[in-house]
Amino acid sequence: MTNKCPSRAAGFTLLEVLVAVLLLSIGLLGLASLQTWGLRATGNATYRSQATLLVNEMVERIRANQPAAIDGYYVFNSANCNAVDRCFGTDECTSAEIANADYYAVVCGNGPGDGAGVDDVLPNGTLAVNCGGGAGAQCDIEVAWQEVADMGGTGTNNAARESALRLVFVP
Repeated sequence: MTNKCPSRAAGFTLLEVLVAVLLLSIGLLGLASLQTWGLRATGNATYRSQATLLVNEMVERIRANQPAAIDGYYVFNSANCNAVDRCFGTDECTSAEIANADYYAVVCGNGPGDGAGVDDVLPNGTLAVNCGGGAGAQCDIEVAWQEVADMGGTGTNNAARESALRLVFVP
């Protein structure tokens, strides 16, 4: 009986192991990039959802106070969230005061410091409302904010881009 030894030992060479590690690391880097892209996309989708909810809240407030919309009291571009509106919590408000309180509530939150308004949920968020006045006139509501622009590529450009949601309706 002869014992034949193979001329070469079976197994992996160091070069094969290095190539396998290189391919694995490239795949893991791709997964990490995909995770970063997914988190960015999820954050931007959250901003769009919040903007939609805020626009819908403003629409419902305008529809609940149609006399102010018809009289043209819903025309706003900015709010000072540090000023407390005098109509909060009272039942003796005019249509114009209710319109101001509605705008303040949507931009600044439902009350001073509650953190639920455009200023708090959208980065650099603004809300503009323009109801032309008169029966059958259109109202124009626009929410604008900054979202992360680089949704692909190398992921090194995290510049923000302006996004907006606009709704035109008749109250």
